[in-house]
Amino acid sequence: MVQLHLALKDKVKEFEEALAHVKRLQGLFQICSYCKKLCDDQKYRHQIETYIAEHSEAEFSHVIYPDCNEKIVKPEIEQFKRQRETNSFGRPKKHNRK
Repeated sequence: MVQLHLALKDKVKEFEEALAHVKRLQGLFQICSYCKKLCDDQKYRHQIETYIAEHSEAEFSHVIYPDCNEKIVKPEIEQFKRQRETNSFGRPKKHNRK
C-alpha cells in the first residue's frame, strides 16, 4: 500500500510538472480583418503570430503562396513601379539629361 501511494505521488508530481508547461489557447478572439492583429483582454493589439507563439508552443514560418503571389504581390509590385515612373500628377517623370 505504501509503494502504491509513493507511485501515485510521483505520477501526480509528473502530471503537475507537465501541466505547468502546457499553454492553451481557448475562447473567442477578436481579430482585425484587415491587419490580422488580435486584441487581448487588456485591449492591446498583437500580431497573430506573436500572440500565438507567446501562448502556445507553436512556431511560425512565413511563405508567400503562389496564388497570393499572383493575385496580390505581383500587382502591388507593378503598381509601385508605375508610381515610381510617374510624378504626383500622373505624368511621366522628366529625366535630367546632361
